[in-house]
Amino acid sequence: MIVQAGASGTFQAVAARTAEVVFAVAPTLERAQDFRAGFRAAVSAAGRDPDSAKVLPGIMPIVADTDAEAQAIERELRSLVHPVAGLTFMSASMNYDLAKHPVDGPVPDVRSELRGSKGRFEYVIGHAIDRGITLGELAVEYAASLSFPMLVGSPATVADEMERWYAAGGADGFVIMPAFAPGPVEDFTRLVVPELQARGLFRREYTGATLRDHLGLGRPALVS
Repeated sequence: MIVQAGASGTFQAVAARTAEVVFAVAPTLERAQDFRAGFRAAVSAAGRDPDSAKVLPGIMPIVADTDAEAQAIERELRSLVHPVAGLTFMSASMNYDLAKHPVDGPVPDVRSELRGSKGRFEYVIGHAIDRGITLGELAVEYAASLSFPMLVGSPATVADEMERWYAAGGADGFVIMPAFAPGPVEDFTRLVVPELQARGLFRREYTGATLRDHLGLGRPALVS
């Protein structure tokens, strides 16, 4: 199975021809809808069945028994992020040294200078500039979520949002991005999966033996 990740135009052109699963970064449902619709159109233009490629955006669930408990966990996690650590992490991913700019100053428009993860950071930087936040604030925000949507709340709250994205055409499924391990992974499987199963949105048993089967992907033709 061919899995690709990325958001730039160059990436999408390659993925449309070859990918069977695409790992997407979509901070909002609207961006997820636009990405999936555009990617499916590109797959079709490449002469492939759009259903032969699944779009799985990453999400970061923070789940607890109640919304209030989950929100307290999110606040604690954000309080642990040091702005300089966030900027270091961003700089490595962008392949651009953000230490050139003051932490308490405005977010610099360096989109034309990106040499790393372009598709993701073109949006991250532009969105931060539009909101007028400081570079340090962006660093904490990005380090906390990596620009993935954070689904924070009770099992029903998290399941509601996942169902909304799926029903609205924003995703064929999701890649779960735990904020840390192993607690959030265990919480998701213990609390959210049963909620999704009760709604008929998650399997109760496997119908195949491979990951390809689980994702509903056909088997490629053998070439002799």
